[in-house]
Amino acid sequence: MSAVSAGTLGGRAKLEMTGNSVSQMLGSANGKAAVIMVGGTVSELALRLSNLDIANSLARLIGGHKQTPIRCMVSTLNAVNGDFQIEAMVLDTPKVNLQGTGDVNFSTEVLNVRLTAESKSFSLASLRGPINIAGTLKHPTVHPEMGNVITRVGLAAVVGSVTAGIGALIPLLEFAKKEQSHCTELIAQAKTDVGVKASDMASHKPPKKR
Repeated sequence: MSAVSAGTLGGRAKLEMTGNSVSQMLGSANGKAAVIMVGGTVSELALRLSNLDIANSLARLIGGHKQTPIRCMVSTLNAVNGDFQIEAMVLDTPKVNLQGTGDVNFSTEVLNVRLTAESKSFSLASLRGPINIAGTLKHPTVHPEMGNVITRVGLAAVVGSVTAGIGALIPLLEFAKKEQSHCTELIAQAKTDVGVKASDMASHKPPKKR
C-alpha cells in the first residue's frame, strides 16, 4: 500500500530555461514553481516516523496500518540557475504537520532538504527529528539529524539516573500542539506568486485493482 493517496492535485511553473534535454533545461532554470494538493490520504505510520515518534509508531505497527487525511500539501520553489530553493513546503494533516526547508539543485544534482514534523497528539517517547534528505538525485540518503537525537537520549539517561529510572521518559515526552492550519494562506500565496488556477487542479483517481 502506498504511503500517499493523491486528492486534487495541480501546479504551475514560470521558468526560463535553455538546453537540449530536460536535465540541461532544469539545470539552467530561473523562475518560480508551485505544486498544490488538497485532499487524499497519507500513511499515519510514515508521519509518525518522520517525527521519530517511537511510542505512536509502535502503536501503529501493533494496531495495524491506518491512513490519515491530508488537508493540503503546498510547495513553492524559487529557481536560480537550476537551484530550486524551497520557499514553502507544508504537508498539513490532523495528526502531524510536516514542513520542509532547503533546496534541490538540478545543476549539480545535489539534494539538501530538511523535514521537520510537529505532532498534534501526545507521545510518551518522541525523539522529534528532524529528518535530512541529502546525497544526489540518483542516490538520495535519508537519515535523522543526530544532534537532537543524541541530546534527548542523553537527557533521558541523566534524568533517569537521578530519579532512579522514574523520570527517564520526561525529556522524550511530547505534548499535543494546538490545532492550526495554514492551508488557506499557503494556497493563496502559491496562486499569487506563480499563478496557479482552478483549471490547473485535477482530481486524481487511483487505478482500479484487477
